[in-house]
Amino acid sequence: MKKRVILGMSGGLDSSVSAYLLIEKGFEVIGITMKFSGASRCCSEKDICDAKKVAQKLGFQHYTIDVTQLFSKKVIQYFIDSYTRGKTPNPCAVCNRKVKFQILFREAKELNAKFVATGHYARIKKIGNYHYLFRSLDIKKDQSYFLARLKRDWLSEILFPVGKYTKEKISKIASDADLPFYKKDESQEVCFISENNYRNFLSKKFLKLSKPGKIIDKSGKVLGEHKGIFYYTIGQRKGIQVDINIPLYVISINPEENTITVGEKGDVQKRFFIAEGINWLVYPNNIPTRVSVKIRSQHKAQTADINLKGTRAFITFDKPQMAITPGQLAVLYRDKMVLGSGWITE
Repeated sequence: MKKRVILGMSGGLDSSVSAYLLIEKGFEVIGITMKFSGASRCCSEKDICDAKKVAQKLGFQHYTIDVTQLFSKKVIQYFIDSYTRGKTPNPCAVCNRKVKFQILFREAKELNAKFVATGHYARIKKIGNYHYLFRSLDIKKDQSYFLARLKRDWLSEILFPVGKYTKEKISKIASDADLPFYKKDESQEVCFISENNYRNFLSKKFLKLSKPGKIIDKSGKVLGEHKGIFYYTIGQRKGIQVDINIPLYVISINPEENTITVGEKGDVQKRFFIAEGINWLVYPNNIPTRVSVKIRSQHKAQTADINLKGTRAFITFDKPQMAITPGQLAVLYRDKMVLGSGWITE
């Protein structure tokens, strides 16, 4: 009897090839595409249509699930709340934990499926009695950073079919199989905001965030005026309009006072930060004191010391890093294994 797997589908290349690879390995695939009203980059009517074409081509069942209410509550509200607190959110990581995989596992239970799968570029390996999350073979496409908030207990039931291939190989598999795949934008920007204009989105939701305020230096001296706090993030240089002939960077944001503090480059380069709400994907006896850490998706992991106190991690990099930003996700690695993650607080 074939093992049943619930596959999250976007209608794009990677999830389409995932379906093909799973069928080739003897799985019974059931495709699920999540619909979110108002989506611009994913979960749209076109995505649903594209996914159905792939399912028809390969001969498996496909369903659509409307996740608008859940997505609004768990992701959009979190996104808005983060900016109101002067933090820079990471909606993709939150969506994977609280929407996408939550729905996939719910459907797997209802449809008596043993596994769930997606087209993410990551790998899961079984070592001894446990399953662990690893970076993908194609490091340039690796998406393990966005998966670091998944539940540890889920890993034994998740499949990432494309994770052991390069993007070029995946394209060739699709071509050879004559799949009706559709190349989507590979941007990892905010999927629910048109043209990635999150400032326009926020200004409509919260007028107070778009109110001008003071730009100050570390001593509190007023240097100029900003356009609204959500126009800025830690480490930003562009858009700071002050009459000073040296490069200035955003070093802190105070939503209560509606102020932006700026300084020189050295002021935004730090070695130490605190991460809270640590989500471990390994077991306590596997947590080292020396780790590699990514502080944003495009950041190259850097070595650091880690000191744990409850659900908080005190992390000290070997070398200063640019723009360690509150609200962003810090993901901890040992070589290519994902150890866990936490939210940067300070």
